[in-house]
Amino acid sequence: ENIPATKQFNRTPATYAYATLTLNVNSFIAINLNYLYTGSMVLPHFAGAPEQSQDEMVTTHPFHEVSLRVNYRFPAANRYRINLFAGLKNIFNSYQADFDSGKNRDSNYIYGPAQPRSLFIGMKWEIWKECDITNDLWFHHLQVQFMILIPNIEAKKENYPCYQTNY
Repeated sequence: ENIPATKQFNRTPATYAYATLTLNVNSFIAINLNYLYTGSMVLPHFAGAPEQSQDEMVTTHPFHEVSLRVNYRFPAANRYRINLFAGLKNIFNSYQADFDSGKNRDSNYIYGPAQPRSLFIGMKWEIWKECDITNDLWFHHLQVQFMILIPNIEAKKENYPCYQTNY
């Protein structure tokens, strides 16, 4: 109620970019490097938490997030392929540094990367089917992917509201 009206889009970064670099070491090993940039944005921050005594519009800091994934593809046997992969999300552990705390915190005041630095491992299983359509070869495939995310156990719990349970 105390925040003046604005014509800006709230919670929408002014700039946003991503890039993916894939290096195929050989026919079995691939390395992916992902970069994500989220520019600054304007969003409301409502009072209620001990750190926030009044409603205001806040301009956030930009974020850079880098992730790495290494994939090993086993040689194809008939129509089946199995890939094992592992990687690290949010390598530089970028995160929002000004979370609210307490039972009356502004639960919508979240704008940074979704996860702290995290290790992941997984497996992808693919079934390929060759189809002959007008003498051209087409390949259809079904893939099933499993991934286990292992969060950073050294992450400071007070920095991530999903870990906070003291209401």
